[in-house]
Amino acid sequence: MSVAIALAVPDLSCESQLITAANSCGINVLRRCVDAADLLGACLGAPGLVAVITAGLPRLSAEVIDRLRASSTRVVGVVIASADRVALQALGVDVLVEHDDDPSRLLSSIAKACEEGSAPRGVWNLADVPPEPAAVRDKGRLIAVWGPAGAPGRTTTALVIARHLAEHSLTAIIDADTAAPSVALHLGLVDDLSGLIVACRHADAGSLSSRALLSSMSQIREKYFALTGIAHARRRVELRPGALSRVLERVRSDFDYGVIDLGSALDQGTSGMSSAASFSEVSFARADIVVAVCQAEPLGVARFLADLPELAGHGVPVAAVITGGTQRDQAKELIREAAGRLGVSIPIADLSLDPDSLSRSLRRGPLLRSRRFGRQRVGTPASLLELVA
Repeated sequence: MSVAIALAVPDLSCESQLITAANSCGINVLRRCVDAADLLGACLGAPGLVAVITAGLPRLSAEVIDRLRASSTRVVGVVIASADRVALQALGVDVLVEHDDDPSRLLSSIAKACEEGSAPRGVWNLADVPPEPAAVRDKGRLIAVWGPAGAPGRTTTALVIARHLAEHSLTAIIDADTAAPSVALHLGLVDDLSGLIVACRHADAGSLSSRALLSSMSQIREKYFALTGIAHARRRVELRPGALSRVLERVRSDFDYGVIDLGSALDQGTSGMSSAASFSEVSFARADIVVAVCQAEPLGVARFLADLPELAGHGVPVAAVITGGTQRDQAKELIREAAGRLGVSIPIADLSLDPDSLSRSLRRGPLLRSRRFGRQRVGTPASLLELVA
C-alpha cells in the first residue's frame, strides 16, 4: 500500500533522488516543502499525509510539531548527523530514521517508520513503550493565581505567596498576565527584556534546558527567581500557548514551586491562539491548584461569583483568597454557597495587606510578617500558604 508524504528535507543532498525513486518503494510524494510554513500548509490542507522532515528545515519549531500532531499528522524525522537526533527529539519528534546514502534504503526506512507510526498503541504493544527515565529530583508544584477583572490583587497575592515560599524552597514567579503584566514593576526590575519571551523562544526552538531557563530569569534572592512578563500587551503575539506549556513544565522540573500570575481572562472563545485567555487555559491545565482572588466589596464579589462556574469547570482544585474590603464574612458565605451549588469544595483564606507597607517590603526584601510599618501590621499569610504548599 502506498504511503502519501509531504517531503520537507531541503538540507538532504539526495532529495531529488528520493523523489525519483519514491514510487518504486511504495511512497507517494504529494508535496515537496521548502520550510515549516510550507509543510504546515500542505499537511493541514491534506489530512492523512505523513510529514518527513530534517532538523535543518527552515522555521521549524516545537510549535510547528505541536500543530502537526494536533491535526493527526504523523511526523518522521531523518537524522543526518548525531546532533540532529537530539534536536529533533527536543522538538517533539519521536519517530526517527537514520540517513542512508542509498536513496532506496532510506526510502524503505521511511516507509517502515510510517507504517509503525500508524499502528495503534494499547495494552497489547507494551514492548514499544519506552521505559520511564529515572527521576533526578521530585517535581515541583505549580500554583496559578487568578482573579476577576477589577484589580482584586492578583499580582500582589502571587508575589506574597512566592516571597514566603522562597524563604525555604526554590521558587519562581512567572508573569503570564499578557493584558497588564506588572511583576517586574512590583519587584523594581527595569530591564525591558521579557524573560518569558526569551524562555518561550527557547521552548519553540527545542533548546529550553535548565541553564537556558535560569538565564531567562532575574534572581531576587538566593532561592527566589522571577520570569518577567511582556513589556506591553501588543507583544502578546510573540508568545505561543504551546511554548508557555513547555516553560511551565521546565519550571516544575527545576523548582520546588512555580507561582503563575495570570490575567482575568477565562473565555478563549474565538479570540485566537495568542489571546490572554489561551495562556490562562494552558496555566490551568498545568497547575496543581488555582488561587482565586476576591475583593470583599459588592462589585468584586459579583464578578468573582460570575466567573466561578467557568473556573471550576477546569477541574483544578481552587482555593479562594479575600484580599480586601469591608464585607469579608458576607463574601465568604456567598463563595461557600456558590461552591456548594457547583458541587466543589473551596477553602477560603484571608490576606490583609497594607499597600504602602507591601510595596516597601517587596522592594527591600524583609518578611512581611516580621516588620511593622506605620499604623498597620501586614497580615501573615500562614493560612494561605497551608492551602497552596
